[in-house]
Amino acid sequence: GDDDYHATQYYVDHFGPTEYSFDIGNAHVIFADNIDLRLPEGTAKYTKEMPELTKDTYTYEEFIAMVKACPDLAAVRVHKQRFGYMVNNTICEVGNVLINGAKVVTINSESTEIEDIKKTIADCGLEGVENINYLQAIKRVIGMIDKPLANE
Repeated sequence: GDDDYHATQYYVDHFGPTEYSFDIGNAHVIFADNIDLRLPEGTAKYTKEMPELTKDTYTYEEFIAMVKACPDLAAVRVHKQRFGYMVNNTICEVGNVLINGAKVVTINSESTEIEDIKKTIADCGLEGVENINYLQAIKRVIGMIDKPLANE
């Protein structure tokens, strides 16, 4: 289809998640799907322009300068301390996360068995609490998304 939903679905089907992150040395890099595909009069157009990457590698200073020059990007300091547990046969993690100094406490439960995850959520009293990823939480804390976190 000629819309953002179908473009995103095509990407996910062929490449995987549109939002992900990883560590490189002391830096944590986050990739986000922040492009809204529109096809006015049959021509693809991105509604947000991202900096063009013209080199294979960048110094930290060059990368931060590029981020600062683009109003749709933000450099964010994130520190995560995490603790792992097994609960109801699920792998659980409690995280103390600092996002530009703001403390956010997170919890997750992972398993291939959905019923075990549902039981863990109920046992922890988290039924009805919004489930968001780190990128969404970061965007809320720094004001890119005007919506509170679940615990506010």
